[in-house]
Amino acid sequence: NRKIAKLFHIEDMPVERMQEFEWLIPARRNYEQPVNLAAPVYSYDNYGSIVYNKAAQGFNYLREYLGDSLFDSCMHDYYRTWMNRHPMPEDLRIVFESGTTKDLSWFFDDFLGTTKRLDYKMINTADNGLLIKNRGKLKGPLLIAGLSGDSTIMEKWEDGFEGKKLIKMGQNKYSEFKIDPGHKMTELYRLDNNIRTSGILRRSDPVYLRFLYTIEDPDKRSLMFVPAF
Repeated sequence: NRKIAKLFHIEDMPVERMQEFEWLIPARRNYEQPVNLAAPVYSYDNYGSIVYNKAAQGFNYLREYLGDSLFDSCMHDYYRTWMNRHPMPEDLRIVFESGTTKDLSWFFDDFLGTTKRLDYKMINTADNGLLIKNRGKLKGPLLIAGLSGDSTIMEKWEDGFEGKKLIKMGQNKYSEFKIDPGHKMTELYRLDNNIRTSGILRRSDPVYLRFLYTIEDPDKRSLMFVPAF
């Protein structure tokens, strides 16, 4: 409904963002369950949000990290190997790990098998690099974008890590850096994913005033207000 969407300031929000909330809400409340459980083990709410939403976004995350060509090649190998047979989850992992030299334990062990969350945070810019902290327990790869104004002029993937890491970004003139501006990763909180290269309060986000109520936009900081008589 366009009128209601405009009232809540989400008329331009993609449907994928709304589906993202279906698993973000239980994750933030610690109601989440792992992706690889048997169907009867899930709670009523988690069956839909975890199996159909979080799992799907996780495989999209893996596709973006590996690239379309490599991901599709692995899927084709999986199909050719197991067509008309009954594979187990471990068989999918074997195909992917044999098709790439990358360590995918972050995905098959932790993303699918646990409720470890992904939560990177921009700390500072220094020595032509970015100091980033992993506040979560999932060591998933992260996508860093360099922006000039509103235009993304560079994107690069970095392997996941624990704690803090200084990532070199070169001498290019960027006005801002962002982690995963296109929501390709399964980030838990996104308001600490950006930092400007100059000015004061470089990590701060603009505050949007909303009357009575709004639906969360992961990339905006909203402040609701209610009139008092």
